[in-house]
Amino acid sequence: MKKEKKENLRIALVQSEYDPLDIKSLLKYMAWAESSDIICFPEAFAAGRTIEKTAQYLKIINEEKDNILNNLTKVREASNSCIILPLVEKTENGKLYNTSFVLYKGKLLGKYYKIHVFPWGEFFFDCGEDQKVFELDKCSVGVMICYDAAFPETARILALKGADIIFISASWPQEAAYLWKSRLIARALDNQVFLAGVNRCGSVGSEIFMGGSLVVDPRGDVLAQCGNAEQILILDIDLNIIEKEREQEPVWQTFDRSIYQKVLEDKE
Repeated sequence: MKKEKKENLRIALVQSEYDPLDIKSLLKYMAWAESSDIICFPEAFAAGRTIEKTAQYLKIINEEKDNILNNLTKVREASNSCIILPLVEKTENGKLYNTSFVLYKGKLLGKYYKIHVFPWGEFFFDCGEDQKVFELDKCSVGVMICYDAAFPETARILALKGADIIFISASWPQEAAYLWKSRLIARALDNQVFLAGVNRCGSVGSEIFMGGSLVVDPRGDVLAQCGNAEQILILDIDLNIIEKEREQEPVWQTFDRSIYQKVLEDKE
């Protein structure tokens, strides 16, 4: 049976010195990328690596939470595209999460809570538990945040749930630049899916962020990559490459899916 050909997907990666309180810049970036099906921003949380700086940053976030929610509403109402908008979120039960909001056609489609919190961040943030795939008209989208990229299982579960493309919003520092590209290529190759890494640029305190946002196809080829300055990368991708690559190199059809269930049963 011949499979239905998929439409091309236009994506926009907003590499910026991301500030969720700067609604003018957020709306400006979105206007520039309005022709895109999906617009993704970098990770919201980037406050240096000291507990003091982190505490100061989160104090500001707590004080400005009403403004952040108002900005979220403005972004939601400004576009029918899918917007992946990372924010630091304080829930009603008082917990803090590193969250990506997924907006689509003017509505909140859902949220992803970062699962793998970098060790020092555990002083402040709770960890999410669910890998979610969001269904759009043209494709299925998986969402990860920064340190999640270090864990192959996270991307694998998203692919098993049907993700065609996985977006990783990040605040990836220059000191770890050697890991960025290789991990993203590996996650795409592992699962024969598209992967888009959207990284912050600029600096916070003494910490420098490397930029380098990129798109990797299911063959592990880098289709486009940013430098280290502010840039919006807009790219059309052919989703049909996923099926072609899986037919040519059949690792997706032949890996043992039951191993995940076996691991869970052994743990119990």
